[in-house]
Amino acid sequence: MGKIYDRLDKLEQAVESVRKLIKKISEGLSGGSSKASVSTVISSTMVDVSKEDFDKLRQEFTDFAVMTDKSMGRVKEELDTKATLIELANLQAGLMDKLNELMGNLENMFADKEGTRKKIAQIEKSVSLIFIIF
Repeated sequence: MGKIYDRLDKLEQAVESVRKLIKKISEGLSGGSSKASVSTVISSTMVDVSKEDFDKLRQEFTDFAVMTDKSMGRVKEELDTKATLIELANLQAGLMDKLNELMGNLENMFADKEGTRKKIAQIEKSVSLIFIIF
């Protein structure tokens, strides 16, 4: 589970860095900082993007970030309820022990081949004695 949590943390860090970048770009487009500092933050192709396109992109990103935050929360909650590999291995070992015990009990319920032959031979002798007597 540690690997998944690490991935979630990296994803959250990436989302945060994109949020910071959007904030810097927004400040640059609204005149909050000088044009020289804006050009250091964004490339010349991004400057050509209209304010409307940028606002649309920002809204889509915000929606995605909200959806991702909700999903990450659900994933973290589900991970806490999942069994670990060690727990599954212990469960498997316990089930195998119970199955082996059950098989042993079933084998003891029925006679083996030789024992059955001996008992049949005894019954045949008893039946033949009964016929001889009567």
